[in-house]
Amino acid sequence: MNCSQDKLISMSCPERGACRLSRRMFGVALTGAIVIGPAQAAPAVNGFSISLAEWSLNRSLSSNVINYLDIPKLARTRLRITALEHVSELWPRAPTDRDFVRELKTRRDGEGVRSLVMMRGHDHILGHADADRRHLAIEDMKPWLDVAAELGCHSLRVFALSTGNTLMERLETTASALHNLCALAKPLGLNILVENHNGNSSQVEWLMAVINRVEADNIGTLPDFGNWNVGDTSFPIMRDRYAGVAGMMPRARAVSAKAFTFDRTGAEMTTDYLRMMRIVAAAGYRGRIGIEYEGDNPDEFAGILATRDLLTSVFARL
Repeated sequence: MNCSQDKLISMSCPERGACRLSRRMFGVALTGAIVIGPAQAAPAVNGFSISLAEWSLNRSLSSNVINYLDIPKLARTRLRITALEHVSELWPRAPTDRDFVRELKTRRDGEGVRSLVMMRGHDHILGHADADRRHLAIEDMKPWLDVAAELGCHSLRVFALSTGNTLMERLETTASALHNLCALAKPLGLNILVENHNGNSSQVEWLMAVINRVEADNIGTLPDFGNWNVGDTSFPIMRDRYAGVAGMMPRARAVSAKAFTFDRTGAEMTTDYLRMMRIVAAAGYRGRIGIEYEGDNPDEFAGILATRDLLTSVFARL
């Protein structure tokens, strides 16, 4: 298991210190960070380094501006990032296509890039009230577990989607499905990570009750800076993203830095990154922070670079 965040404590940070960059340029991280040369990956700072969630490039991929197999090279050469979080929805082949997986590994290894997480989406509902539908959801995960293991990922990320009349019913069915999924992942050396994402999974008390109900040592969370006020409004939803992330951090084995827009100083306009990263650091987490850029900038690479430079600056202030 490539995850170094095993012993975690829960602490939230009340500070609201905003992080500002006086300017941004490719190859230079300001505010005390390290200059990044043309052939260097962005260095670790205070125990933190950066990975790339492939969803940050979803528009470029869907419009065929870039080829999926070129992501490892683009990540290293254009973004100076050497760790990836793969996204099943962007996968251009069936997960059972072993030739494709081998080709991806060859290109990735040739660039010195690592695979960290396989992100599986919401084609099926893990916590469905109908037992047959839950079984179908788990069956859907099996080939992705195999791909994640072959790529050397430490985890498969899933969503805690559910149906049912009450939160308790949804809790029970979701925990049961996650328990079964963890049992399948364990022999492969994989964790199952749950991300806050829509519906009642955006309510941290419910989500952590689900996680704590699962009797498996390979269950964990992937807190996302965003996703706290969207989706099914028939159940309580977290409006405070900082409290939400703090609540998930005790079981976190990966973290997602959601980014949309930046002001003229380089600060992200929906999340105070310094405040959020202080929460992450106070919980004892050290390791990769995954960039997930979802802004409207037609140049997704520019958005990723802005997020990378902001994170690097924040790391230096922790």
